[in-house]
Amino acid sequence: MKFHPSLFCLAISVSLVLGVGQTTAEASTESVQADFYVAPYGNDAYAGTKQKPFRSLQRARDAVRLLKNTKPEKDILVLLRGGYYRLADTIIFGLEDSALEGQKITYAAYSGEHPVIGSGVPITGWKKVSDDLPGLPEAARGEVWCAPIPEGIAYFTSLFNGQRTLPRSRSAGFRPTAISKSQTQTNFPKGLIPVDAAERGIDLRIVPNSPWVVNLLPITKVDPVKATAETSVPGTYPLNKPRFGYFPHGTAWLENAVEFIDGPGKWALDKKKRLIYLWHEGHELPSGIVVPKLTELVRVEGKIDYTGPDDTSVRGLIFRGLTFTHADYWRWSPEKTGWGLQHDWEMFDRPTAMLRFRGAEDCAVEQCEFTNAGSTAIRCDLYARRIRIARNHIHHVGGVGVLLAGYGPGTKDVNVHNAVIDNHIHHIGRILWHAPGIFVWQSGSNRIAHNHVHDVAYTGIVVSGRIGWNRKRAGECSNTLRWEEIDRATADASRNPKWGRGVSLVSWRQREPFLHGRRNVIEYNNIHHCMCILGDGNGKTASSNTALPPIRSS
Repeated sequence: MKFHPSLFCLAISVSLVLGVGQTTAEASTESVQADFYVAPYGNDAYAGTKQKPFRSLQRARDAVRLLKNTKPEKDILVLLRGGYYRLADTIIFGLEDSALEGQKITYAAYSGEHPVIGSGVPITGWKKVSDDLPGLPEAARGEVWCAPIPEGIAYFTSLFNGQRTLPRSRSAGFRPTAISKSQTQTNFPKGLIPVDAAERGIDLRIVPNSPWVVNLLPITKVDPVKATAETSVPGTYPLNKPRFGYFPHGTAWLENAVEFIDGPGKWALDKKKRLIYLWHEGHELPSGIVVPKLTELVRVEGKIDYTGPDDTSVRGLIFRGLTFTHADYWRWSPEKTGWGLQHDWEMFDRPTAMLRFRGAEDCAVEQCEFTNAGSTAIRCDLYARRIRIARNHIHHVGGVGVLLAGYGPGTKDVNVHNAVIDNHIHHIGRILWHAPGIFVWQSGSNRIAHNHVHDVAYTGIVVSGRIGWNRKRAGECSNTLRWEEIDRATADASRNPKWGRGVSLVSWRQREPFLHGRRNVIEYNNIHHCMCILGDGNGKTASSNTALPPIRSS
């Protein structure tokens, strides 16, 4: 193992081979004239000049589509003035927004200013709650306000007061009272879960059976006599207390009920009444409270040929100096089994992040901030080549900091040569405690270096290819297996008797050619204050199912 001069650096060299795009030239916004300007006070009917800027990033994107074809030889720069850009829909950069050969298209902050991209919808119509609200704790009486949920928003898991995440109401911890084999049913102390929990939108938070994952599951049915609760989404494992680990304050909790609003800042929504309840920190009318409308704020997406051999990528887009915030947690669906990435630490090919690359190459995210959101910050899905994620500040988000997630095991290996360098990642996994700071799954030839990762509930950096090799698609990550590719590659039993069609791939030598987590370099990362809540993890993890050479350490 090599050691950085910094006392706390952790260097893990897992390969000697690396191909990563070089640093993008950074033009000073003070000395270079932009092609287009955007400002919250602008107008999309304007020309997009410094004096008459566009109002929306979407309008600037559309103007760039026309300009790049008239001046294909030059790079294009769009500058965003400071202020809040409120999104009603995800901004999508598609193939028509790709840079031409040899060209770069940059969307950057105007020098010295702070553009913020978010989906926060202001909450209005606040009224003081009467003291006779059923279930409201005695300490909260006279302190709680309520307001209607904004139109167009059915449910949410995150709430913000300006640039601060407010804590969702949560019960005291408890432990399931009986052993169960079910992943959708648990036992609880009698009287703890309200009978109308499903109608009100109350969730079960539980560390199920094993200490390395937490699930947030919507409750659909409560039997007060048997003291059982059923969930609409299966847990990762049976909904029992963990087999081992140290959880002195319980392993299960209820969230999102007025009964648990026990301090300033706490809140809950009632789905049935379509009301938000908040113990406001102050006696004046609440202001600046916003609810997120979106999970995914910006997506760069090419043409994905999921079952075929070739994808078409968007290329040459750079995002610099922008802040992404006010996005919600993406709620799991009942059909999640087999689509989770190792122990359901993330989901395969889902819109869980504020900024997402899906079918992209030679793009960059630099000097951006990702904060105060229920979602993952950045993810690079399926086809992602030479994506540079550098010098960003990622903090106080609900999921993973940075996720690189390629195709499942097979012969299509196209999530490669990316760089995650010099990022400050901390206080992540605020909703999903198991979320790693950096998560690399079925992705290879990447460089993960000089990142500062700390204050995470579980593991700092994960490199993984863990798969349940199950043709019935019932095992861990099993829905991601590309069996047609595997079968074609192994069909000629006469040339290799071990490779007949229908082979179970039980040995390492059989599986290894179809795993993509190889030749990654993880080095000079400062990792500390991990494992703050969950158990059986560490600062870094390289799964036994990844196709990696042994990690050398001293």
